[in-house]
Amino acid sequence: IDAVRLACHRATTKHYAEMERIIQLAEEKILKGELPTEEDYLFHRAICRSSRNSVLHRIWAPLIEYSKSVRMESLSRDGRAEEGLKEHREILQSIRDKDETLAVERMTKHLENSIL
Repeated sequence: IDAVRLACHRATTKHYAEMERIIQLAEEKILKGELPTEEDYLFHRAICRSSRNSVLHRIWAPLIEYSKSVRMESLSRDGRAEEGLKEHREILQSIRDKDETLAVERMTKHLENSIL
């Protein structure tokens, strides 16, 4: 949550482009009937990187790796991959708009929806 909050103030056009590219890759996988597990990881990593906070990134990396199996199981739920993709788009838009309150709200909802 802190990463998305900081991203609203620190993300650059380069960060936005990277997140958009990852979202497009995830969409392509979903259209092929594949789970966008790696893209989900990459999207969250991109947010963390766009926060430009090295401490957050060092803390986040091992946690997200640990939760890989949970992400796979979550994305396997019927309709969850599509819903997660929609949520990623909404989060990115909030970051672009520099709307910290909405970005935090959307990320919180996304994380809650991802819990099994």
